[in-house]
Amino acid sequence: MFMPYRWLLACGLAFASSGAWAAPALQHFQHEQVLGTSLRMQVAGTTPAAAEAAHAAALAEIARLDAVFSTWRDDSELSRLNHAQAAMAVSPELRHVLAQCEHWRQASDGAFSCRLGGPLQTWRAAAAGTQLPDRVQLRQQARALAQLEPQVDAATLLPLPGLQWQVDGIAKGYILDRALQQARHAAPDAQGIALDIGGD
Repeated sequence: MFMPYRWLLACGLAFASSGAWAAPALQHFQHEQVLGTSLRMQVAGTTPAAAEAAHAAALAEIARLDAVFSTWRDDSELSRLNHAQAAMAVSPELRHVLAQCEHWRQASDGAFSCRLGGPLQTWRAAAAGTQLPDRVQLRQQARALAQLEPQVDAATLLPLPGLQWQVDGIAKGYILDRALQQARHAAPDAQGIALDIGGD
């Protein structure tokens, strides 16, 4: 037996007005200059206090990992590794991302590489001037970097001649995943959390 359409519509409106079908409340957060770009965050289905706790936890994790992976900061762990003159102890987070970099370099047959910090600096210097880098020199530099065999799974890493790690192609996604984990831990009752960090 089918119920009349008008009766079903009336029931639907009654549930909606009582809140049974209402969408979970959204708390919105937005910041500029997070990892050099904008951050937007939404937390659904929890209290404003819990949403703020999730927001604070995400920002804290982003700041912590930015201090590990940034090549725009001279004091970051990665910058210190890139300029190290001797073996350096590195964090598990940096080892993990470098291992992922090397995995995808091999899987892509070199089409993706985090070893190109040196050539990138050459291009940035050229962008500030009026002369393009020498193509032959760039090719020679890239070939030399491709032939290196860095060890990235040890607690202490050795610097290699000419190797400047540039992990932006992986690190931003890794940071975003970790920030989401911390946000969920801070607000376990939230029905949904969305994080968006713009950029390349």
